[in-house]
Amino acid sequence: AYICASGGKDGIIDIWALNGKFLNEFDCGSSINALAFNPERYWLVAGTDAGIKVWDLQSKTILTQFQALENVDDLKQPSCLSLAWANDNNTLFAGYSDSTIRVYGVEED
Repeated sequence: AYICASGGKDGIIDIWALNGKFLNEFDCGSSINALAFNPERYWLVAGTDAGIKVWDLQSKTILTQFQALENVDDLKQPSCLSLAWANDNNTLFAGYSDSTIRVYGVEED
């Protein structure tokens, strides 16, 4: 089944079937700036003002999360503004408001 996702300032991701049927929602807890589906796995990644969350859509759980800076208050975290998966489908590139691109490895448990 083909699906799409939407998210915004309310921090909620809505998952829809392409026929318009609402399927699910996930709470990111922070304004959503970017969403990207993994092309190989049933994962959706959200770039927010507070960091990145990778959702496993099958189990409806957070697979992993990332913050740009460790041990820093959320108000001082740079916002994730863009996301792209590499061809290996395990490497995630994230563009941030501090003009930095960070690279993360995402693995299944």
